[in-house]
Amino acid sequence: MNLVGNHHSDKTKEFKSYFIEKANEVMSDLTELFKETPKVIKLLNRNNFKLGIVSTKYRFRIETILR
Repeated sequence: MNLVGNHHSDKTKEFKSYFIEKANEVMSDLTELFKETPKVIKLLNRNNFKLGIVSTKYRFRIETILR
């Protein structure tokens, strides 16, 4: 990840650190599922469908959101 060119690697690391820190504070709580999602997941599970999740979010955030 580069902010601009390769000569800002120190700023890139700093930005990434701040981003992750803030994301850890707010991302899970601010994520909203579509209203129908919990119902559909339960229905698919009852009917033995194997489910997977594709996301750019980290696994621990997905697990927190689904609880």
